[in-house]
Amino acid sequence: METRVPEGLQFISTTLGDWESNEMLACHLFWHWALLHLEQGEGDAALDLWQGQIVPKAIQSGQMLDIVDAASLLWRMKFEGVDAPVDLCRQLSDVCQPHSDDHALSFNDAHVVMALLGGGKRDEAKHVVLSAENHCTTRPLADYPLKQSTAILNAFIAYNSGDFDTAVATLLPHRCRLLPIGGSCAQRDVFTQLLMMSTIQSTHYQHWVRPLLLERQASRIDSPMTKRLIARAMAAHLINDIPATGGLVSVRST
Repeated sequence: METRVPEGLQFISTTLGDWESNEMLACHLFWHWALLHLEQGEGDAALDLWQGQIVPKAIQSGQMLDIVDAASLLWRMKFEGVDAPVDLCRQLSDVCQPHSDDHALSFNDAHVVMALLGGGKRDEAKHVVLSAENHCTTRPLADYPLKQSTAILNAFIAYNSGDFDTAVATLLPHRCRLLPIGGSCAQRDVFTQLLMMSTIQSTHYQHWVRPLLLERQASRIDSPMTKRLIARAMAAHLINDIPATGGLVSVRST
């Protein structure tokens, strides 16, 4: 993740005519566009793309690729303090609910839960967890990482309820073992952001704020989003400072 945001914005905006008509990729590229705006702290621009392009495409197609983009961006905006229209959140949750028992990919299940929670469907989100556990018990899937998947699902449910300590306790032991979930590094970053935001707002895990920020800063040099997270942690008196670093830092949970 090179965080070359200005170059990314210039490239994706100037090539719009080359990919906008591609029904398979357009929604995902609009998602990448929105991520670039969020990285710069431009929440309104990201919201415009979410409600003007991404959610309408997800609702129209009903395809998981588009639902994943819409659900992921919804939560990333939430972490940035950007409120999405309630009606669109509900429509998105309605579209994704038929996929609650698919369990084709744990990555998809996580985004179904994210969309359901965004639409206020907490019980339906909890059903996805129970359904996944039952599915793996009755029909074991070699490529379905149940422990990591249920940790992510339950962490989102806990965060949505304001139980940040449970979110951290649930996700922290698995934070270095999320690769089997699937998705790209950019897509899986929403899980890292979930852990980071949970830790900052937790009561008993605030000692993890500094090492997690150090790790994020080392992997995303000059990231505006990371700088905002550091500023938030400093404002809450959770840390004193975070030195600039270009080295790789890896902090494993115990």
